[in-house]
Amino acid sequence: ADLRHRFENVVFDVTTAKGDKEARAARLELVKLRSSLEAKRKELKAPALEFGKQIDVAAARIAAAIKSLEDPIDAQIKADEARREAEREAKRKAEAERVAKHEDGIAIIREYATRCANWKAADIANAIIVLEPVQTTEAEFEEFALTATRVKAETLGKLHELRQAALEREAE
Repeated sequence: ADLRHRFENVVFDVTTAKGDKEARAARLELVKLRSSLEAKRKELKAPALEFGKQIDVAAARIAAAIKSLEDPIDAQIKADEARREAEREAKRKAEAERVAKHEDGIAIIREYATRCANWKAADIANAIIVLEPVQTTEAEFEEFALTATRVKAETLGKLHELRQAALEREAE
């Protein structure tokens, strides 16, 4: 308040030696005050900064202690998650293999007609004898039993047609 009262809106006559001297003295006083304020600010703030550093060090030490307790628990959780994922993957793989086994079995039945297309009648009859006892029940093909039964019936029908055509060829 004193400085404001003394220096605010003061106009120095710097064109005279006395006015210039007063202006320079006022400026010097204000510069010294401002400079000393910065030094005092740093001096007063230093203990707070040191205390802040001590807080940071203590917090880091406490966090490390907590982390050392947390890590083994985290490792247990992650190991169990990995175990569960491995079990899910094993189930997915087993299911894929089970489905593939049934699909392969159906494909083998379906291929009989293609493989026997140019065979002799007796060989086709043997293929029919091999295919007829193949079980296409739910015990063998599970939910694919209806498809397997239908493909087997279609394939046997085609084999009978191929055998009949082979008999006619051989008779000619």
